[in-house]
Amino acid sequence: MSAVTVVLATSLAASAYPAGAAVSTGSNPVFSVGGDFGLDSTVEVITAPADHDLVVTDVIVSVTSPVCRLSASISLELASSGEKLAAFALNVPYTHNDTGLHPLHFESGLRIPQGQVLQISMPTRIYTECGTSSYRVYYTVSGYAAQP
Repeated sequence: MSAVTVVLATSLAASAYPAGAAVSTGSNPVFSVGGDFGLDSTVEVITAPADHDLVVTDVIVSVTSPVCRLSASISLELASSGEKLAAFALNVPYTHNDTGLHPLHFESGLRIPQGQVLQISMPTRIYTECGTSSYRVYYTVSGYAAQP
């Protein structure tokens, strides 16, 4: 008799956020917020509810500029403590209609504890070719609610 090898394969459903106790049991645990600000500014993005943490999974930042170059840093931080959760460079080359779109995906997520405010800022402007009023920074931040 010859041996027979049997291989069984199964597929698992993929999800955009972790399943199980880490995710809120609310009706819609996913959030997405957006806005804009001028150079050298700080704005509040979102406040975590009193009963849930928020986990940021994606950030997209773009800049409008009138045919000018820009090199700066962007920071995501907790408003109460100033703790930086993320920092990255933002560069817009000297070309027409180039918005310098910068998408970021955080595999493990950035946790915003319950009741805390997430803010986005441009703490360092390294180089601008035009006056600061010529630029607007646009952002979209998305993620999900999680149990604390």
